[in-house]
Order: sequence, then C-alpha cells, then structure tokens
Amino acid sequence: MDSLGDDRSLPWFRELGLSGRGMADLKWWQLLSYGALHGSFAHAILNGLLLLAIGSRISAIAGHRMMLISFFSGILAGGVAYLLLGGMMDPATVLVGCSGGCMALMLMLTTLSPDSRMMPLGLSARNVGLGILISSLLLAMANPDVGIPVFASFGDWLVKRGLGSWFQMSHACHLGGAVSGWILARWMLRPRVSLHRLKKQRVAAEQRAADRFLDS
Repeated sequence: MDSLGDDRSLPWFRELGLSGRGMADLKWWQLLSYGALHGSFAHAILNGLLLLAIGSRISAIAGHRMMLISFFSGILAGGVAYLLLGGMMDPATVLVGCSGGCMALMLMLTTLSPDSRMMPLGLSARNVGLGILISSLLLAMANPDVGIPVFASFGDWLVKRGLGSWFQMSHACHLGGAVSGWILARWMLRPRVSLHRLKKQRVAAEQRAADRFLDS
C-alpha cells in the first residue's frame, strides 16, 4: 500500500515524497522518487515481499528488462493518478511507497497468465486482476477528499462506520499502477509481425485488387 502523510514530516519526505505542493514547485523528480520512501518499516517490508514474489515471476516470464519497465512505469502512472484524483487538491499531503509499481507487476502477471491460480485465494489470475482494478477504482472515487458526488457519500458512510483507515492509503495510486501494468501486458500480447503473416496480407490484398478489376 502507498501511505499518505503530512508534509511537515522529515525533510527528505518533503523533497522526495510526492505532493501537490512539490508539483507546484516543479519538483518533477517526485513522480519517481516517492517510490523509494515508505511510511514505516512494516510498509517497506510488505512492498518488498510483493516485489520479490511477483517481480521474480515476471522476470521468468518476460525478462528482467520488462520487469523493471513495468515496475517504474507503475510508479510513474500511480503518481500521476494520485495527483489527478485528489493529490493536487490537498497540497500538504505527501505520498510515499512503491505500491504503484507492485500493482503494475501484479496486473502484468494476471494478464499474461490469466488462467493460473492465485494462492492462497484459489481464484483465477484473471478474476484477481479484475478485482484489483474494480476495487481500486471504486475506493479511489469514494475518497471523501476527492468529492465525487454519490461516491463521496459512500466514502463518508464508510468513515462513519470506523473504516476511515481505508483512505489512509492511495487507491488512486494503486489504480494508476494497475492500469499501467495491464496496458504493458496487452502490448506484449499483441500479434507480432512475421514473414508468414505479411505474405498472407499480401495475397489477400492482391486478391481484393483482382476482384475489383473483374468487377469494373
């Protein structure tokens, strides 16, 4: 999870953590550097375990280069999503954590291997990925600080029932990272250009041209 805190914390959090104030001051490096900071030791351990478990699977499937591209793309996309969905409206809040990158790796895994079983849940990877996208989207929109009509009312309802801690993490960041990983995986699964495919396309084009000539 990515944690949110006040920018009156340690100086390097103000400089390296992602905040609306930092973006207003043109500290663009924060869009990546926030992923190197964590709010607590437990926060860092959890993200580290996710990175180790999922990153090793992606490396085995797609290679180390693609794993790194997915991870850092997820951090960048997660930071942008956080800013768009509330981060700029609360400039004193600082986002830290690499969960955007971890979510990108998770969605890449569930997209590249949709029929595998995700233990200990026993669910298909396809359903796990879909659940992450839907829950992150709904919770990001339900954040009372974002103020989206209807969804904000649901968020207030959750807060009144003692679930306000759910909004102490950035679901928008998780959503941005997850979408980034899904897009990269779909790009990897795109049909590749091959000599056989080009020959088939050429034959089909020549056949269409011949048909038009005969019809004229």
